[in-house]
Amino acid sequence: MTPIDQPKTEEAPIKKILLVRPRRMGDIILTTPALMALRSAFPEAYLCYLLERPYARLIEGNGLVDEVLALRPDPGIIGLLTIIRKLRRKKFDVAIDFHGGPRSALLVLASGSRWKIGYKTKYKAWVYDNLVPRSYASGPVHSVINHLNLIRILKPETGMEFSLRVPPSRPEEREKIEAFWKQAGLFSRKILVLHISAGNRFRDWGKENLVSFLEGLASWSEVWPLLIGSKEDKAREKEILKSLGRPVPSLVGQTSLGELIATLEKADLFVGPDSGPMHLAAALNRPIVALFGPTLSAHFAPWKAKAIILERPLACRPCRQRSCHEGNFACLQTIKPEEVIEACQKLLSFESTGKNFQGKEIQGKEEGNII
Repeated sequence: MTPIDQPKTEEAPIKKILLVRPRRMGDIILTTPALMALRSAFPEAYLCYLLERPYARLIEGNGLVDEVLALRPDPGIIGLLTIIRKLRRKKFDVAIDFHGGPRSALLVLASGSRWKIGYKTKYKAWVYDNLVPRSYASGPVHSVINHLNLIRILKPETGMEFSLRVPPSRPEEREKIEAFWKQAGLFSRKILVLHISAGNRFRDWGKENLVSFLEGLASWSEVWPLLIGSKEDKAREKEILKSLGRPVPSLVGQTSLGELIATLEKADLFVGPDSGPMHLAAALNRPIVALFGPTLSAHFAPWKAKAIILERPLACRPCRQRSCHEGNFACLQTIKPEEVIEACQKLLSFESTGKNFQGKEIQGKEEGNII
């Protein structure tokens, strides 16, 4: 457990707590163990979560917070002033910044909260009354642990037993996915959900790897792949299907966030890079084969999930994902399709006798291991 070398805030009733993490999918999901810790420590407190509108579905209805305030991704001055007025009216006792970016720091500062808790970051540390470091000389710290460290300012004895939580799919979301399952003939198969992108070229496994992987699955009559991705991934979907020369079930660009939850609820295995959908699969207790490139699994491994992680021990990792000095994105694209298929075979026949993240390693190989 990572120690916090600061005393907790002065003794006073804590009745209203503001939580700020504007974006994105995976980062918001990784705050949910901290929400569970807060709800456990302060069962009567009023918890309000401030995030961007596209991600509100991840928190609404999860049973952990009392209110969700959603900003537009680009709210403008008027939008910011409007939300700040709402925050100030609520008279929060504590504001916790899970992000540390300029806008979240501004919102915490402007909220008028009595105490402000955040990460020790350059230029913005002055905003907060209590600071928590994000990195330690002892080595990398998982993002979930960092968030729990923020809660330890209020409750020093907070442990690591808390899991990820997202709301379940709604009836109308399940109905749409059930109809797709029926149309595609997926009910009698094991379904391997393959995330074909992760939002930028640094976390892109590459078309050739994706096609080779799908070709390697072709002989598995009992396992069918299902492609997922955003609307921006439609061009990649088209490339994959053209290279394969045969149809593959796909929901790329066709699901809302809630429908993605419904999809992953039905999946037998998730395969993809470090991404929001990967963390969503972990929150839904799906087995995962995770491909890590520019990010480190020590920071962002699927929390408490049954997972096999594949990554390369390159000196340039982690990187800021602004340029690849080698120019070939070797950290991710040198992970071989054969390795991923082997990992899938292990998990699809995996007996529930092992540990997960924060437990002991069950079995491993040089580039990947079951955690």
